[in-house]
Amino acid sequence: MKGQVLVNTMLSSALLVSIGSTIQAEDTDESIVEAERCISLTQLDRTDIIDDRNILFYMRGNTVYLNQLTNRCSGLRMADRFSYRPTINRLCNVDTITPLHSGGPGGLGMTRGVSCKLGYFKAITEDEILVLKEKDAPDPDLQDEPAEIEPLDEDAPGEAAEIESVE
Repeated sequence: MKGQVLVNTMLSSALLVSIGSTIQAEDTDESIVEAERCISLTQLDRTDIIDDRNILFYMRGNTVYLNQLTNRCSGLRMADRFSYRPTINRLCNVDTITPLHSGGPGGLGMTRGVSCKLGYFKAITEDEILVLKEKDAPDPDLQDEPAEIEPLDEDAPGEAAEIESVE
C-alpha cells in the first residue's frame, strides 16, 4: 500500500511539473510574456554568454531563449563556457551552471568557478538579441588614443605659475 501511494505521489508530481513547465511572468514594461521553466537539451544547438547574468540558448528550429540568471555569476563572461548537471535531459530554472576557466593546476585542464542558479527561459526575437548585444558592446565613440592637452597660457589668471628655484 505504501509503495502504491509513493508511486501515485511521484506520478502526480511529474504531472504537475509537466503542466507547470510553461508559466506566465511579468516583463519590466508591465506586459505579460510567456517564459519556460525548462528547455530540452536534445533540442539545444549552442549557447552564447552575453555577460555575467545573461545567456542565450539557441535551439534547433530557430528558437532562441534568453536566460537571465537569478544573480550575477562572477567570472561567467570571462570563462566563456560553463557546465551543468541536468535532470531528465532538460535544463530548468532550478538547475545551476558552473563557469569553467581555462588553465587548471599546472596550466592544464579547467578550473570550476562558483555555481550560479538559472532563471526562466524567455523566447526572444532577433531584434531583441541585437539590442541585448549592443548594450554589452564597447562604446565606439571611446578611443584608445591619448587625449590632446592644450598648452597652458602663462599669462592667464589661475593657471600654474613658473616656480623659481632657490638655492
